Amino acid sequence: MSRLRRSEEAYRRFHNAEPRGWRKVDLPEPPEHAWKLGKLVALVYEPEEPSEKTGVQYEHEFGDGGILRFDRNKPTLYVSEDGRQIVIVRGKSRYRVDPDRGIMW
Repeated sequence: MSRLRRSEEAYRRFHNAEPRGWRKVDLPEPPEHAWKLGKLVALVYEPEEPSEKTGVQYEHEFGDGGILRFDRNKPTLYVSEDGRQIVIVRGKSRYRVDPDRGIMW
């Protein structure tokens, strides 16, 4: 299955809706140099039309993975040297994105 088809299927599963077409998104190159902002504690997002989840805000708190491992299990935020790009670095965090359930911890 092509990457486009996998993306399309993941969209359908997550949103329970058909995509309204595709738009090519040119993702920026990762910055060559960045500075550490800190640990990502939570992420909030709201799906848009045509998703059946439109209007629902989802908040994910990156949590504790056991004694003495709290900070290691959170993703880290970095900022490009010019301050224009934020990068989430997974590191030792175990989160993943599941098309049926969203961001999983």
